[in-house]
This record gives sequence, structure tokens and C-alpha cells, in this order.
Amino acid sequence: MHFLFDRFLDAVQYVIDAFTESNDDDTGRAVSHGWAAFSGAMFIGTNYETLLGDMPVASGLNPRLIQMYIGVPWVSTLASSQSALKAGQNALDARSRKQAQAQESRQQRESEIAEDITAKRNELAALPSDDELREFLGQLNSEFGSVMRQQAVLEKRLSNEIQAEEEARILSLADRKELQAHLDSMAAGAVFRMLDPTYCPRCDNEISEAKKKLEISTHACSVCGEVTETDEDAEAVKSDLEQRAKASKAAYEKASKAVSVLKGELETSKETSTSLRNRIDVTTAKLGSYRRQQELDREIAGLEGRLAEAKRDASPDAGADHEPDEMNALSAIVAETDNRVRAVRNDLLKDVSTRIVHYAQRFGMHTLTDATLKANAVLSLVKGGTNTSYGKVTEGEKLRLKVATILAMLEIGEQKGVGRHPGLLMIDSPAAQEVSQADLEALVSGLQSVTKDIPHCQIFVAGRSSEAITDHVPSANRREAIDGGFLW
Repeated sequence: MHFLFDRFLDAVQYVIDAFTESNDDDTGRAVSHGWAAFSGAMFIGTNYETLLGDMPVASGLNPRLIQMYIGVPWVSTLASSQSALKAGQNALDARSRKQAQAQESRQQRESEIAEDITAKRNELAALPSDDELREFLGQLNSEFGSVMRQQAVLEKRLSNEIQAEEEARILSLADRKELQAHLDSMAAGAVFRMLDPTYCPRCDNEISEAKKKLEISTHACSVCGEVTETDEDAEAVKSDLEQRAKASKAAYEKASKAVSVLKGELETSKETSTSLRNRIDVTTAKLGSYRRQQELDREIAGLEGRLAEAKRDASPDAGADHEPDEMNALSAIVAETDNRVRAVRNDLLKDVSTRIVHYAQRFGMHTLTDATLKANAVLSLVKGGTNTSYGKVTEGEKLRLKVATILAMLEIGEQKGVGRHPGLLMIDSPAAQEVSQADLEALVSGLQSVTKDIPHCQIFVAGRSSEAITDHVPSANRREAIDGGFLW
């Protein structure tokens, strides 16, 4: 009993460090595993996922538990140094990433500030001086005055031409009317001259032949005695009227063309004066650019200061100079302890592997001919002449292999005098997980014989009462709940 208690204290005081990656950041953290993790090697429940203990495979703790329990030296030192090395390397990597991100951020900031400086300088260069603006403004005012004077002359000329156009229009219209009246008169006279009256339309007196002859010679009307216009005279008047109408029309068209030309020139002059007026307004507004120049000078100076600050290197970490030495020391510790662990571990694992086959066969796995327990807690098997592994056998075989592994470690530790397993094993519900009655029978009978080989080993089995237990465990070593009563 004192022996088991001493082993118990050894396990409780033993600590294994492991480095765990963090999902929240890139650094991770070191985790120290103690009794809560070690106790899994003394308890076999109904989950047979791992060969030893109840920690998940992803934790990476199972190989170290095996090495610790079989008494491999320097395991704790190796685990602690590896954890410290991993933590240090992750810290260096995290710092490098942060420095790279900071450098990228600084470069982006420098680029943005440089672009702002270029834009401000271009704006400043585009601003003219007041002297230049005043000289240019004088030129614009002179041009504007000249254009306005020209515009006044054009407006006066246009007014005169419009008046002349109107007079020419009226005269041309009168000449056309007079010509048209003459043409109408000629047409009517021609009709009436074709008449040859015999009697006077008023007194009905007969018109004599003498009067008719007199009319032909004197062109005096045989009725009223008035002298009538001849065709020759009418044609002469018509020709004169046509010339007058043509001349007045040409004068009107000339006056209209002159008005149109003057209107175009006046419109162009107005557009020129409007453009000059706008340029004068813009130039006048720029006369106050001196204040804007001062603002741009201040802004450029501020941006240049920010750029110089952004280019300044970040302050180095005070402890950065010591980190390479520390990492080199940790790397040397890991290498040395790993060599020391390897020097002992392989022989111990070979002996444990041999005993695993021995105990597994005693538990009914007669087709198992070879087993190899590796440093990474992988158990390779040769079963029935076929290569397999712990993860590929049945649940009942996994249970027997778990028990065989613990007993093999316990026995080799005893023989070598280096084992740390306290010799306590608790098995919960061995008939669960589809373990057959024959497998249970082989396991319990094998455990009964083991207690004889290792007297100080204590094994507790909890489950439903069956012949596999009652036939091999003496009643003095059993506690049963009978007729629905309580166990304790």
C-alpha cells in the first residue's frame, strides 16, 4: 500500500508542458498538464479512441504520457523546452508579422502623404503672382474697352441702316404698285380701244364717219373728244416704271444685306465683350490668391513633417537583442534532451511492445503475433499475418490492447526500476461498445492471472454482473448490488 501511495505522489507532482495553438491569435500558449491528465492512464472508460489515457489525439499529450509512465528520463524537461521553444518561435513569428504589417502600413502612409504633397505643390505652382494678374487684367480691360467702343459704332451704323432699309422698302413697294396700276390700265385701254361705237351711249346720236376718221388722225375720242394714249406712249411709261421698280428693289435688297451683316458683326462683338467680361471677373477673383499661397505653404510644411515622421524607423524592442541567444539556448536544450530521451526510449518501447503481445494473447487475442509501440503513441500490429494498427481492430480488441499496454508499461517499469505508473487500473463497463461475452471472459481471466504475477497491482472492474466476472473474481473481492439494492 505504501508503494502505491509513493507512486501516486510521483504522478501528482509530475507536470508536462504542451504548447497549444490559439484560435484567437497567432501566438498560442503553453499549457501545463498534471494529475488531471495523468489519471486517464489509470482509468479505462467506454471510449477507446486513444491507446492510453483519455486526452484527445490532437492534444499531442499521449506520446508523452507513455514515455513518462515507462520511465523515460528527461521527458518533462524535453516537453517544457519544446513548449518554450515553440512559444518563443511563435512570439518571434508574431513580432515579424506585426513588423511587416507595420512596415506595409508605414509605406502606404508615406505614399499617401507624398501624393498629398505633390497635389499641393501642383496647386501652388498653378497660382500666378499678383503682378502678373494685374498686368493681365490691364490687357483684358483695354481689349474690353476697345470692343465696347466698336460695339457702339456698330449699333449706330445698324440703326441708320435699319432706317435706310425701311425707306427703301417703302419706295420699292410704291414703285411696284405704280407699275402694277399702269399694267392694269394698259390692259383695260387695250380692251376698250377694240370697241367701235356707232351711237353715243348718252344721247343716242349717230357717230359720223368724219369723227371716226378725226379720231384716228388726232387720237381724240369720237364720243367725248378727249385725247387718248397711244400704245407707244403706254409702252414708254411701262419701261420707265419697270426700271424704277427694279432700281428701288435693288436698293432695298442692298439695304437688307447691310443690316444683316451689321447684325452679325454686332452679335460677334457682344460675344467677345461677354467673354472678356468673364475673364476679367475670374482674373479679379484670383487677385486674392496670396492668402491661398500662404495656406498651401503651411499645409505642405505640415505634410513634409508627417512624411519625415512616417519614415522614421520604429523603436526597437528592448529585449529583441537577447532573443536570438535565448532561442539558440532553447534549441540546444531541446536537441540535448531529445538525444537523451531517444537513448533510452527506443529500448523501453521495444520491451513494452513485446509485453503487449504477451498480455494481449493472454486476453484471448491469439492471432496477434507482433506489436510495435512507437514514440508517437501509434501501435502497429501484425494480426493473422496481416499488418494493421490499433485504430483498425474491433472495439473488444481495443479494450484488451489498452489494458495490455498499461500492464506492459507497469511490468517493464518494475523490471527496469524506472516506471512511474502507480499500479492502479479501473475499467468501466468492459461489456459495452459491442464487446462480446467471449472477449470479456478472456479479459477477466487474463486479469486474474496478472494479479498473481504483479501482486501490488490493483484492478477495479465496474459493470453488470456476469459469469465472466463471477467465475474468475472471488466473492471476497466483489461488491454486488443484489435484488435491486444499492451498491454502496
